[in-house]
Amino acid sequence: INVMLQLLHLAVHTDKTRPYHTCKKRIQLRDQRPRQEVVDDPMHRALEAEMTTLEDAQHVLSDAIHQSKHMHQRLAKMRAALHMDLTLKKKSLKVDKNLSEIRQWHFGRTATAATPRGATPRSGGSTPRNTQLQASDDWRRSRANET
Repeated sequence: INVMLQLLHLAVHTDKTRPYHTCKKRIQLRDQRPRQEVVDDPMHRALEAEMTTLEDAQHVLSDAIHQSKHMHQRLAKMRAALHMDLTLKKKSLKVDKNLSEIRQWHFGRTATAATPRGATPRSGGSTPRNTQLQASDDWRRSRANET
């Protein structure tokens, strides 16, 4: 982008300066004529209007270049801030992932360590109430099979 701004700056000064100097030179040549030939005719007014237009165009383009440089600097600062933010978020994500793995390991180990031998650790829907209901259903079935 810096190269583009430099090329734009160069273009403004070369592309607009040459016509400006040509116009200025023509006005100077007209002013150097003998007194009786120096008149304020439509050609002279057109040259002055062209010179004013070229000056205005140079100012507008110079302002645009200045604003573009300023915008580029602001965008570079924002990019650096976003890069820093992304780096911090990546580090935070890594810490969260490590903490999650530690919790899974710790709680998984605690659940199997607290389960008595021969018993299976409780999962999802296995509660003491469900176990009692299942035992009751098993007893009813065995009684029904006896008769």
